Amino acid sequence: MMAARQSALSSGNGEWHVAEELFVIPEGGKFLVYAPFERALLLVNGAAVQWLRLVKAGRMAAGGPEPEAARDFKDANILKPGAADAGGGKRFARDAAFDPGGVTLITTNGCSMRCIYCYASGGDDTASMPWASAKAAVDWIAAHARDTGKSGFYLQFHGGSRARGGRGWMARCVEYARQRAGAFGLAVRIEAGLNGVMNGRTTQWVTENLDGATLSLDGTEQIQNAQRPLSNGGDSFAVVSACLRHLDAKGFAYGIRSTVTRESLGMLPESIEYMCRHSGAKTIQVEPVFAAGRAQANQLGAIEPEHFVEQYRTARKIAASYGKELKYSGARFGTLTNVFCRAAGKSLVVTAEGLLTSCYEVTDPQDSRASLFHFGRLDHRSGRFIFNHDKIKRLQALSVENKPYCEKCFCRWHCAGDCAAKLAMLGDAWDPSRSARCRINRELTKDQMMQCLQGPGLESQKGQPNERQG
Repeated sequence: MMAARQSALSSGNGEWHVAEELFVIPEGGKFLVYAPFERALLLVNGAAVQWLRLVKAGRMAAGGPEPEAARDFKDANILKPGAADAGGGKRFARDAAFDPGGVTLITTNGCSMRCIYCYASGGDDTASMPWASAKAAVDWIAAHARDTGKSGFYLQFHGGSRARGGRGWMARCVEYARQRAGAFGLAVRIEAGLNGVMNGRTTQWVTENLDGATLSLDGTEQIQNAQRPLSNGGDSFAVVSACLRHLDAKGFAYGIRSTVTRESLGMLPESIEYMCRHSGAKTIQVEPVFAAGRAQANQLGAIEPEHFVEQYRTARKIAASYGKELKYSGARFGTLTNVFCRAAGKSLVVTAEGLLTSCYEVTDPQDSRASLFHFGRLDHRSGRFIFNHDKIKRLQALSVENKPYCEKCFCRWHCAGDCAAKLAMLGDAWDPSRSARCRINRELTKDQMMQCLQGPGLESQKGQPNERQG
């Protein structure tokens, strides 16, 4: 792989320079030449790459011979007329102000399931968010959206579900959020992460009151029951399947989130075919299990990256045959970004106990990662949030520009150095060098690059980070 910075050459046609950032990636005996900020991608032979290297080194004589690919390089804006701008420049401006677009509420640490890999060990304690905390969170984010000139905000529910068919805490939150948004002339989008263990009345309430949801389902009956048992040890497949049928009957918009373990990975294609056939979800997100929480306690084995990539590729073709999209959080070629997700200082997550964290995977104050991701608390007496702005500033530094290991990687502006919470579990949130996910990210992103060459163009691949395990 070659990464190039700006270079210039003179030719009989005038001065040209190479795009500010350029990657050359071997692929099947040829080479992908990729300039991310020009949104340019070409597949060329070795001779063209060698010529481009000479251009980079400034060793091309005036009027020297050009390969056929030279015109393609120019047409794609990989070679640009004129002298290079030696100053370069930052590609992503970062506002130091804390400016979340919404709030996520960890509704309760209790859970109706005991998933064998749950990163939060859901159900090991039963702390639940009081109404006063939820009200304070909605008040703060609505006022913040109004004061910063936004058109709206989002409200997300995460953790064990507290939806109860239109009764109780969650219904009260939804009603209050819509009331505050209306009072300020704002739009509000309300979504939830659901485990699907809901009766008909609750599912009906969800379809009538939420704008969207992510529902966790790991695959076939065998896999779902083995990986996601109920809290009493019983099977969850039947009740979750009934929930899916109800959601589909109402035309409700939802996506599926699926976790694969070493034991279930070999059945991933079968699981994806089942979900494509039996759900109306347009997108299915698949993530390999990660050693945190109950996955760590249960000593679940790590997934071999190459095996995951192989099974994912097969499953992706199956999903495409049904007109559905299979996603993985670290491969999103259509998105240029310098941060993996909003946890890099742009997220507001309120835990059941009133702590403020930027990542819903890091809620426990005893978690070794809490010193990085926790940045404040709710003062229960005054109802005000207390922010540690030094910690917010440190979180904002979780961008790929501050990850030296990523500097020469063609994925750097797509996976953006990957999930900081998972990297922190490996020792350093700024260092992906020990993460097996890097190999997955590169291979699946390269797949998307090849798809773009065969399809309508780079802008056809869209995606946002949306990772959740458990």
